[in-house]
Amino acid sequence: DALNKSLGAGQDQLGLAKSFDEIVNALLTQLMVKTLQNGLSSVSGNQGYASDYYTPEQLQAQKDAEAMLADMQGKVVVAQQYGSAQQGSISDIQNAQERLNALANCWEAASSSESHTESQRATARVNADNALAALHSYDAQINTYNTNITHANEGIAKLQELQTLVLSVTSAADVAAVKTAYENALASGTIITSADVTTAQQDRSALQSRLASRNQQTASELTQCYAF
Repeated sequence: DALNKSLGAGQDQLGLAKSFDEIVNALLTQLMVKTLQNGLSSVSGNQGYASDYYTPEQLQAQKDAEAMLADMQGKVVVAQQYGSAQQGSISDIQNAQERLNALANCWEAASSSESHTESQRATARVNADNALAALHSYDAQINTYNTNITHANEGIAKLQELQTLVLSVTSAADVAAVKTAYENALASGTIITSADVTTAQQDRSALQSRLASRNQQTASELTQCYAF
């Protein structure tokens, strides 16, 4: 049970990752509905123009707002790709941890088997401890990936806030204010970029390569345990 609980700790950490797609999909749906229903047709001047008449400034404001909204929606998709890569890395690690957990259980059973000598049982206990150490060596990485997912979620929340502002602009000044806030969020690193996605995907490929070697080693050690 203790071994299974140690593995479960990593699975609990994945809870945040599992909710990531749901958050993104709900946000995208909400924004699409808002845009389709309301658009930016409510942009009107401060001088009492009719709703079907726009000054050049207003027309440019509407155009800029629509472009900014489209760009923000694109950034949400980028964040989704980033979160998917981070979540995938967690899943890759948990797969390796499950194999290590099976190995630790095998050696743990051998360490208490009456059919083995005391020397053999001592060897089995050492091997069980080594398997557990290898399993927990990935815990910090899972924490890092979950932190990255939290970062992506925070970026999406910021995008939602900014998109809500875009949908309520009434003047060129409003558009300029939202644009400045958007640029500040991008500059601060709050919003995930395409470069972040590329790095995350490359990091996952490297991780998968390392885990492939670890899994081969685990399989070999498990065969030894069964024959012990």
